[in-house]
Amino acid sequence: MQHIPGIRGMLMVALAVAASCAMDLAFAAVSTNVRSGFQSQRFDSVDGTGSAFVQSASLQHTASGIFGEASASAGPGSLSTFATAAANANSSDGSNGVYMTARATLNDSFTITSGSELPLLLEFAAGASGTVEASHPGGPFGISTAETLWSIALSGPGADFSTSGGITKQWNRRAPTFVFQLDTVERGIGFDDFVIAIGVPAGSAGQTFDIAMSATAHASVSRPQSGNSTAIADFGSTLEWLGLVSATLPDGTPYTGPLTIVSESGFDYREAATPVPLPATALLLALGCLPWIARPPRRA
Repeated sequence: MQHIPGIRGMLMVALAVAASCAMDLAFAAVSTNVRSGFQSQRFDSVDGTGSAFVQSASLQHTASGIFGEASASAGPGSLSTFATAAANANSSDGSNGVYMTARATLNDSFTITSGSELPLLLEFAAGASGTVEASHPGGPFGISTAETLWSIALSGPGADFSTSGGITKQWNRRAPTFVFQLDTVERGIGFDDFVIAIGVPAGSAGQTFDIAMSATAHASVSRPQSGNSTAIADFGSTLEWLGLVSATLPDGTPYTGPLTIVSESGFDYREAATPVPLPATALLLALGCLPWIARPPRRA
């Protein structure tokens, strides 16, 4: 992977024209699911509602001194997930904590048709962004974890590509002092924009590609000895398809001839996706409007 000058510092991942390796998707669809629990105890799980191509789901868990919220939305080219969890020392909830998880997925296929008699290189942009925050008041008890995970896979004639990323923040006790410290782990690309390059052979009109996307937000806390513990994983800024960046001929000349992309979902992958809004309750949480859940400031 390398940064491409002049394309907003995006990361580039090339799809080599090699042996075909399709993902065998039965149909195009999106799905959402949210769930809550703690340790071995499952509180609830809710699947999304909507249509085959637009869905959303939301779930709250509330007890004395314990609060959790998770929501997810999915539409063509766009996934959003959000999770938050909080516990304070005065909690009387028997579980002593809560975890909240939101997951959204997309499966689709699209067919590229061009009028070129020469091979084409098509560059598409996608991006992942959000915030991950965790806090802990100190003392020997309580752990808070916030995590986002995402992935994109694309396959078709001569192409087999996948990439993923994520960020985890967790307050842990560490030997020898066993003082709580914040650990941050960034996986893969993390939060960034990147370019996916597809090589389309000459005269190969009607090339079909399968795409799969997933996004997960997870937040969990256990009761601290004093004060409040919070965890917020905000993927509300979405895993998002950003459209066609360029189409070029083998000598680097821009291709300006006919080019169509028709998908099973009806979404035009030449264009940027429109994010599907998260359910209203999650938006209130993201703005810090619910009791004693302080929303950390967004990163610039």
